[in-house]
Amino acid sequence: MAAGSKPEVEVGVPEAFIAAIRVGDETSVTFDIFPDEEFAAVVTEVAVARGQSSATYPVTVELKKAWR
Repeated sequence: MAAGSKPEVEVGVPEAFIAAIRVGDETSVTFDIFPDEEFAAVVTEVAVARGQSSATYPVTVELKKAWR
């Protein structure tokens, strides 16, 4: 997670789902430290290639509200 005025989170998305994800899609994010909370987010970047040591594609989402 990157901190700042517009916090971003990078997640790994399996190849079977990556084709359905587009920049601008709305989603939600949960964190282990806040198990009962969901944070609204929007997709800001979808990688066109898999991660170097992974079978997943990096996707960046931006939280809509500033981090606590």
